[in-house]
Amino acid sequence: MKKDCLRPCPICGTPRVKHERIVYGYELLKCEPCDFVYTNLEDKVLEEYNSASDEDIVKSYSERQTLIDDIWFRKIVKKLANEIKIGKILDVGCGNGIILKHFLGKGWQSYGVDFSPWAKKFAQLYGYTLYSSTLEKAGLPSNNFDVV
Repeated sequence: MKKDCLRPCPICGTPRVKHERIVYGYELLKCEPCDFVYTNLEDKVLEEYNSASDEDIVKSYSERQTLIDDIWFRKIVKKLANEIKIGKILDVGCGNGIILKHFLGKGWQSYGVDFSPWAKKFAQLYGYTLYSSTLEKAGLPSNNFDVV
């Protein structure tokens, strides 16, 4: 795979990324410096998909992604909660909020940022605070979270 075909990391901006895996036909990349995993789709495509709001999208996302996220994120939360007993987490692009649900269960203050209208349903279901915007527009203070 040619490096020039890979999107730079949306968190730290580095072009040092590698192919991680394919999930439901979408290529996921992993940033080498910060370990953030994200899709190799253009921002415009992501914004169009994530700004759509209908029950079919919520249902599809819930059915396909939630079980995978539940298994994967439960392990991550267990590891982090053993290292940092109680804290404050921010999940950027929180989607269905499964990781935030697990952190809430460990007593953490949990916050998500996601501009998709369907993310609101998950935030209401699990009870974490959602900033319905992009990270840049959320206006969050610096050094406010233990884990991002």
